[in-house]
Amino acid sequence: MDGKVKVTREGVLIPEELFREMMSAYVKMEQVLATLEKVAEKENITYQIKQPLGGGTDGGPISQTRHGVPTGVVSVPCRYIHSAISLLQLRDIMATIDLVYGFTQTWKP
Repeated sequence: MDGKVKVTREGVLIPEELFREMMSAYVKMEQVLATLEKVAEKENITYQIKQPLGGGTDGGPISQTRHGVPTGVVSVPCRYIHSAISLLQLRDIMATIDLVYGFTQTWKP
């Protein structure tokens, strides 16, 4: 992976490296990631694997709560996110919604 910020119109972002950071002996994060990818492929939802350049989410601490909580991260690709005006594609938002909905209908812990 080239490590560059991904662009709009190429689908939902699945930040694979954040999954790696969240892994613990208690929770199978690989299963969450694999399920997201399986749903995307089954439902023909375009997605891209993102290698984050920095920062993070609350997913890491949540995944470590108590004995571990299955946690996944997806995001809508967006340019200029920390500026006054951000640029994104409506189809990427819809694809993200479809992926999260499909995951909730498929996930078996």
